[in-house]
Amino acid sequence: MKLSIATLAKYPFLEEAAEYVDKFQIRIEELTAKEYEPIVALALKKVEQAIRKFSIPFSTDYEIELLAFPVAIILVAATEDDFIQRRYALAEAKKTYMFLKEEKPEIIFSILKRFWGKNIQREKTFFKIKYDIYLHNAVYLKDEKWKLVNRILSDGFVYVTYDEASRLFSETIREYIETKIHTAKKVKLPKELEKQVNKLKRIATEITPTKKPLPRKISLECFPPCIKSLYKLASAGKHLSHIERFTLTSFLINVGATVDEIVSLFSHMADFDEKKTRYQVEHIAGLIGSKTKYTTPNCKTLKFYGLCPKEDRLCQKIKNPLSYYRIKTSRSASTNQKR
Repeated sequence: MKLSIATLAKYPFLEEAAEYVDKFQIRIEELTAKEYEPIVALALKKVEQAIRKFSIPFSTDYEIELLAFPVAIILVAATEDDFIQRRYALAEAKKTYMFLKEEKPEIIFSILKRFWGKNIQREKTFFKIKYDIYLHNAVYLKDEKWKLVNRILSDGFVYVTYDEASRLFSETIREYIETKIHTAKKVKLPKELEKQVNKLKRIATEITPTKKPLPRKISLECFPPCIKSLYKLASAGKHLSHIERFTLTSFLINVGATVDEIVSLFSHMADFDEKKTRYQVEHIAGLIGSKTKYTTPNCKTLKFYGLCPKEDRLCQKIKNPLSYYRIKTSRSASTNQKR
């Protein structure tokens, strides 16, 4: 199916969109020329709004919209800031999903097929996605419905609704754009654009609180392997699923971390929203809502969700990560007293 320029503008990551842009043969050093001002202005607006509001504006001047996409990628790559890069990719993925929700099934199928090829098939009222593609894209989705055990699986294909396929595809686009940013060639930007890139970096610094270390009373060395892994990912700003965030948060609450310290830990994630994060942490801590302080999921549950990495000897003797921590800290205290 041939796509219109209006459709290409909504999905600028498509090969046809790139071919359209290539015809203009715009060079980096030319971007400060007056005729390119609207393109650069829109690209800067896209990146800034992705950082500030976790969303991306869309222009109905489709040609400028298409040309602004690669410029935005160049600017994001130039920041060399992991938070900005992950947040922009996630915001683009979010925008993609919102647009796909409004499309007719044949357009959705045409766009998804351009990326997934024979791994997606269309039936009368639903799509079928190859199970490995499904699993790869569903891994970070929160709801129970995404677990493979809760899906219809036939001949290696998972049955999904049009909306579910669009949501899964947005994960493909997030990953695609992150890769595009990371593999973008480092180029020397004109000084005017360098100033704008520095401004974007300052904005990112303003909206992310300074990361606070956990208090000394909490021993990272005594964390069980599953929590160490999650803590390491969170500290690096990597994306965590709902169950991963709940597990890490409930563990830290129960070993003495404060709400502020946990919010700070999550602050460099691409989808960070301080208000929402604080609400969720306070809820788990039992400070709001039902006022119930949640405990950490047991080991059996974590194994079910695939969150149990390589076990050590102590793991085989306990049923909950908190028990592991208590035993380890007790042993550590005993060893220190003997010294």
